[in-house]
Amino acid sequence: MVRLPLPDAGLRVRELLRHPLVAAVPSEHPLAARESLTLADRRGVPFVSYPAGRGSIVRDLVLSAFLAQGATPRIVQDAPDTHTLLSLVGASVGSGLTPDSAGHLAVPGVTLVPVLDAPALPLGLASRADDTDPAVAALVDLVDGFADGLRDLPAT
Repeated sequence: MVRLPLPDAGLRVRELLRHPLVAAVPSEHPLAARESLTLADRRGVPFVSYPAGRGSIVRDLVLSAFLAQGATPRIVQDAPDTHTLLSLVGASVGSGLTPDSAGHLAVPGVTLVPVLDAPALPLGLASRADDTDPAVAALVDLVDGFADGLRDLPAT
């Protein structure tokens, strides 16, 4: 299981699902009371980001989305992982964008708010293109079937 895009040299890669990005904001911040946000609402707000060059595509995805709107987030702190990012937000260092799947972490002092125009973060499955192991084929089929079932669920 990997975040996409991924160089596919020698790999069989398929997208399984997309996780919407949500704003992680300190619970006492005025944006936390909103039902939803746009990227424009985030302009000028101190931003906690995933680091560049460490294998995370989230930073590039977020920067591209801001640049498409003629803006650049004011990054004040990098966080190596989602839990650290949320902890920094909870400590009021800034706010950030994270996959909505991070909601299960329930970090005190953090409110997650949908961002209407944020890109979705693809999640994929990768295996070696030349792998003939039947166990790998069975796992790929199982994961594909599970992902198909998730795509068929009604949106909440």
